[in-house]
Amino acid sequence: MTADLWTRLLQLLFLRFLLLCADSTDIFNKNIHTMNRNASQGETVVFHCNESKDEEDKGADVGWRKEQILLFIYSPYYNQTVRNYTSSRMYVDPNNPWILQISDVQPSDTGTYTCFPSEVQEQWKLIIEVTESEPEPHREMFLYIVPSVTGAAAVCLIIFCVVMIHRKWKKKQATDISGPKDAPIYINISLNKAAKHNYGVAS
Repeated sequence: MTADLWTRLLQLLFLRFLLLCADSTDIFNKNIHTMNRNASQGETVVFHCNESKDEEDKGADVGWRKEQILLFIYSPYYNQTVRNYTSSRMYVDPNNPWILQISDVQPSDTGTYTCFPSEVQEQWKLIIEVTESEPEPHREMFLYIVPSVTGAAAVCLIIFCVVMIHRKWKKKQATDISGPKDAPIYINISLNKAAKHNYGVAS
């Protein structure tokens, strides 16, 4: 392996080490100024960190943290950037690493955000306000009425069909039992003709 490749590999390992051992910075040795930041769900939140004027902090790594998770770190010495965002909606511009932007904030973004190093150690406590939209009264009534009316109409249609089928079946049964209405008349006429014929023969 060439020397340049070894150098880049060491740089990446060093930055990864910073991600795993984020407490190596001295941010906890300074006084922390906490600010509450309330935002509604869906808003875009931007945190601005004041760059440190301390000579000791010149050339130091610049980073952002959420709770104990290191989100972003930029090393001017190695000119390398490592991102470990907890959401794809987070963004820090390496050319201006003092600004953290979170688009379309969600309840999962709630937490404490810290930047380092800064002139005054700052951290923001982000609270997401979730507003639940109340259903419209007319729409809610419509959702209840339509299924009820549809169900009642279906029941009425079924009852009507059953009654009509039953009536048709009873009419057919009555017709089969009584037989044709002209049959008795035909029998009587035949009997009268036979009687007259017999009478004429006897006389």
